Amino acid sequence: MLRLTCDGEVIAQSSLRDVERDEKKDAASQRVRYCLLLYTEEGVSCTWYEVRPDLASAVPAESSYNLLSVAESGVSIEAADCPDQICVHHISIRSGGESIICLPHKLVVEILGGTEAETLDSMVKAERVGKHLRNEGRYEHEADG
Repeated sequence: MLRLTCDGEVIAQSSLRDVERDEKKDAASQRVRYCLLLYTEEGVSCTWYEVRPDLASAVPAESSYNLLSVAESGVSIEAADCPDQICVHHISIRSGGESIICLPHKLVVEILGGTEAETLDSMVKAERVGKHLRNEGRYEHEADG
């Protein structure tokens, strides 16, 4: 589940299953949806697009924006008019618990929950950390066995 909040208020929630691979396209193709968040004096609005919107025509004067791309491979902020652009340069998020934050716009983009595969992956990572701690920082070839 993808959740978008602005200044602590939930703006939108969407199932990531909405962007699963398009069966009509080849296996390498993936469906991408775009979410344009507009910040005006009246508040925040969220509009979903099936193709990337033209920002010059979609963003009114005196408005600020974030443009998210949501695909099977991950969620990222593709464009924004914030001054530091940290959110735009952030890597895509893919798993439950990951987030992207745009401080100037007070936007939090987060993936909630997780799949069984992600939980298993977390368990494997924890096991590796535990093994590393048991070996007290020795290299793997120096391990007890």
